Amino acid sequence: MDDGKTKIETIVIGGGRIKLPITARPSRVWNALSGLVLVVTMAMPFVVSVALMLAGLLALLGTTWSPTGILFVLSMVLGFFGSAFFGAGLASGVACLRDAVRHDPVLEITADGLRDPRSWLSVPWSSVRSAQPVILGGKLSDESIDLTLDRPVTNWKNPFRLADLGVRFRSKRNHLIVSTSRLDAYPHNLVLVVMTLVQWHGGQTFRAPTYTLMGRRNPPGPYLPGGIRRVDTPNGAYLEYVPPGVSHK
Repeated sequence: MDDGKTKIETIVIGGGRIKLPITARPSRVWNALSGLVLVVTMAMPFVVSVALMLAGLLALLGTTWSPTGILFVLSMVLGFFGSAFFGAGLASGVACLRDAVRHDPVLEITADGLRDPRSWLSVPWSSVRSAQPVILGGKLSDESIDLTLDRPVTNWKNPFRLADLGVRFRSKRNHLIVSTSRLDAYPHNLVLVVMTLVQWHGGQTFRAPTYTLMGRRNPPGPYLPGGIRRVDTPNGAYLEYVPPGVSHK
């Protein structure tokens, strides 16, 4: 853990140096394009789905059980699922457009902790038990990070943020999903920095679980299988990732 007098100012990993603190703002162009595409493609299907659902409901209320009634029920079901699917996409588009006009930082990473104004949350690294990039499509993604805290998370978060859509509507009690995509900072660097700081402060980092040929799930391995060492220099202190088999001295 960081008990030195000099504050950590840099993370060194994979031959690259990443300066702290990191203050990330939404990428205006990327969020605007994503939002416009989603709104344009999802708005009309959403309206049609809602109309189909309401039409089926109104028609069903005025008819008796018959083959025609079954068609009305099917119309309601299709309209319901269509409105849920296209509505979620439309809400994600609106969230992207909202981020496109934001000027304030939405993610701040320092040597002491992480601050996510989007969820009104500030978390010290000492409170993070483990961290793992979210798995999308069976693969690790740099879109967002799943943090497990030592306390319940009561802060509300937008479930329709594009990077979080389909992960889970509501995080588990002590879990927090932090979105790292569509920002003006490189997502992979954000993930590396968070993983390094979590591991340095005593937390665990995981990557995706593996599966055998028979479909058996193996436990996820460490994201950073090596170690983290602190290096103090006259110009400041930095954390360096040490690969397995290399001395930490």
